[in-house]
Amino acid sequence: MIPQTVSNVSHHPNKNRSNGFSLRSASSHRDEAPVLVKSLRVSISPILIQMGLFDYSLFRATSVLSPSPFPFIPSPLPLPLYPFPFTPSPLPLPPASPFALCPIPLIVFSAMDILHAIGNTSMVRLHKVVPPNCATIFAKLEWENPTGSFKDRMAHAVVSLAEEDGRLKPGDTVVDYTGGSTGTSLAFVCAAKGYKIHIVSSDAFSKEKLDHMAALGAELTLVPSEGGLTTKKLILDMIEAARRLSQQPNTYWTNQLKNHDSIAGYYGLGEEIWSQTNGKIDAFVHCVGTAASSRGVATVLKRHKPNIKIVAVEPAEASVLLGGRPRPHKIEGVGIGYIPPLWEHGLVDEILAVSTDDAKAMARRLAREEALFAGTSSGANVVAAIRVARRLGRDASVVTLMGDSGLKYLSTDVYRRM
Repeated sequence: MIPQTVSNVSHHPNKNRSNGFSLRSASSHRDEAPVLVKSLRVSISPILIQMGLFDYSLFRATSVLSPSPFPFIPSPLPLPLYPFPFTPSPLPLPPASPFALCPIPLIVFSAMDILHAIGNTSMVRLHKVVPPNCATIFAKLEWENPTGSFKDRMAHAVVSLAEEDGRLKPGDTVVDYTGGSTGTSLAFVCAAKGYKIHIVSSDAFSKEKLDHMAALGAELTLVPSEGGLTTKKLILDMIEAARRLSQQPNTYWTNQLKNHDSIAGYYGLGEEIWSQTNGKIDAFVHCVGTAASSRGVATVLKRHKPNIKIVAVEPAEASVLLGGRPRPHKIEGVGIGYIPPLWEHGLVDEILAVSTDDAKAMARRLAREEALFAGTSSGANVVAAIRVARRLGRDASVVTLMGDSGLKYLSTDVYRRM
């Protein structure tokens, strides 16, 4: 029996041209072939389809597709269950393939560069932590990115775009300040591309993050904190230390709080959310650190659906976006103590404040009740998402992010066994 060949190309939404991070690519059409594509090619026996042993939904073509000579099979389900990060094999299967009667489809994979593994993360529905009569809440599992954080997206963007226009040259050293996840993602991208990197961080952030950066080859400079807490003074001291390092010859300072290239890194995330929900999304809820991720996602979602509700989340102890005074908090990676330079108020419909204690408690609940092992900011995201879901009611859908993995916080009081 001759096997039928199908192909599902899940367009990596933030890839286009040589740098791959333009907003045009975030809303590309079939006639705009992207440079980098995540896809797969499968050989399926027609008899399996007739017997109902092959589930089309595993290979649903997303709404943003690259041109392909192979047919696409539509899915009866609204969500793609498995985003396969593989490129298609260039070799066709022989007509007399011995796998034609195999009880499962044969998947032929070819290798990808590690940077191509960024993005196309899964989305799951929350159940047990969501009260009755609330909107449906979906969480996008950004820990599936190579370093376990959504920051891989922006790190890839800021390095690639700086390479393209000559700001970053071969032999240069990348410099930045970070609460940990950005530094880890930058170290990862620099290791993949062959750059040295010098990171300014602090003892306020988890040991796992610091060790991860060092493991990827980063040189670390640590700025002491006030009792392990995130404060405005700490952030400003870290920025100043990075600024001094950037004055050395052959350095490129990514300067994440002011780098507009980082926004482009999140256009793909917005497209993934839109595609995975089939456009059935009423609100997007996410914590604010640099504000790049919220701004990038909001830009895409509001282009698709202008009346979508964008909700920003910040630590209650440092609720500066709501006009409060900055105080120390312990939600790592967010709440810098002043309004971020990349903040765009016109894209945000509401701001919610979540306390450190509530964020930690929800992170623990997510692990025990939903089997989702995430960091403190993800706990804050879900606390805020539930507040929004209560108001919107049962017929609505809310999306938030699991921004990073709980593995980054094992030594902290979020998960450490006392």
